[in-house]
Amino acid sequence: QHDPKPIPKGERVLLQGSLEMWIDDIKGYIKTIQNQKQSMLIIVPEQRLVEDIQHRLDGIPFIYTSTMTHQQKVSLESHIQKHPSIVIGTKRSMFLNYYKLNLVMILKSYHEAYNMHLGTYYDVNALSNNLFKEQTVCYQTPFKTLFLASISHLNIFKKPLLKPNIETVSMRQELLDGHTEMLSRTLKQSIDETLNQGKNIVILFQRKGYQAFHMCRMCGEVATCPTCGQQLIVSDQTSLFCPQCGHSRTLNMTCSKGHENYMKPVGIGLDYVVKEIKKMYPKYRISKVTKDDQTDDLFDIIIGTQSVINYIDENTGLTALLMADMLWNHHEYHTYEKAFYLMMSLVNQSYKTLIQAYDNEHRIIKGLSSPDAFMTQELRNRSLALLPPFVSLYDIYVSSKDYLKSFKKALQHKEYFQATGITVIGPRQDIKDEHFILTVKVDSLKLPIFYQWMDTHTYFIERK
Repeated sequence: QHDPKPIPKGERVLLQGSLEMWIDDIKGYIKTIQNQKQSMLIIVPEQRLVEDIQHRLDGIPFIYTSTMTHQQKVSLESHIQKHPSIVIGTKRSMFLNYYKLNLVMILKSYHEAYNMHLGTYYDVNALSNNLFKEQTVCYQTPFKTLFLASISHLNIFKKPLLKPNIETVSMRQELLDGHTEMLSRTLKQSIDETLNQGKNIVILFQRKGYQAFHMCRMCGEVATCPTCGQQLIVSDQTSLFCPQCGHSRTLNMTCSKGHENYMKPVGIGLDYVVKEIKKMYPKYRISKVTKDDQTDDLFDIIIGTQSVINYIDENTGLTALLMADMLWNHHEYHTYEKAFYLMMSLVNQSYKTLIQAYDNEHRIIKGLSSPDAFMTQELRNRSLALLPPFVSLYDIYVSSKDYLKSFKKALQHKEYFQATGITVIGPRQDIKDEHFILTVKVDSLKLPIFYQWMDTHTYFIERK
């Protein structure tokens, strides 16, 4: 352990480099704060990371998570208000009162969990700039900028960024070569080599269920959820479920147009991938993990959706991403950003990352080796298209009992926004019901006008 570079009091500092590179420095900052008899808060994006990072930092005295009992929270809050403390916790820990709080560190500051869109909206990175005006706040990230944070003029403390060990495989070429298996020849060879070395393998496949969807081969109808309109996923070979609201029903073979025995499961899901890999490697311990289905079992290969990233540790020898194209084939404005950060979470200099894709020249894949160039281009695209973080984006759902009246109301609101200088798109009809949706793009100068309008209307408004 060494003495870290002194951090100026009250500054906003970017700790550029991977978390592993900063661990020793963070230990040094903890020691300094303890010697000064002051308090320090370390924020992590997910609850599962609290104990892991606590262990890597040699056991910070206090942790704060939502799973603590009410009595445990009251006891901890009472202590940290009166005594110097080092606390590690999830984002809610930033709202506690601390005795002589000097330093706040936000680890993995690029993580999407810091940008809350459910319930009360807040961006942890942006809020910390206002909440901790007197304290030093550090944002750890491998990038040169906080991509979506509304924070400027950061002091940048750098660690050398080493070139990640990434290999891509063109699944299109695999097909042309006559190899039609789910795992490419390169990935199978890498798995064999890693297992022979006694290392663990982490595989990301971002689609739940057994197969992707249920479709009529005659007319193309796809089974959807009667509650929310989401496409239903084949959970096993006998039932369907909705990933949005949890609705489930038995698998039927006839579509609504009466085409008997033409409704068939299509594509592959996580359960199918796990089943096939277990067949390929019957002698090894293979586990599955999703957000709702965690595991503490020992494993040689672990396969899962996004949560599988939390199982990467010092014994990981290989990470792999199957069907990477699924990550960017969506229509939300932040699709590329989310795909990029998810893929970056797989990458490290200490192990190999193998990515299977049909478009292995996609700019997100290329961006993994030059993240700053990727983010610069993405921010430029956002600026030109008037998208966050340059504006706030809202969907307004306009409705009434009469279809035509709903449309006229939407047009009236559109004219009002245009007259006040607020950019508005629509109205467009919601395919699930008779709502009309207006999308408004509000810059910071026009937010008071928009908030005043919100106070006088009772429509459902969703921040994007």
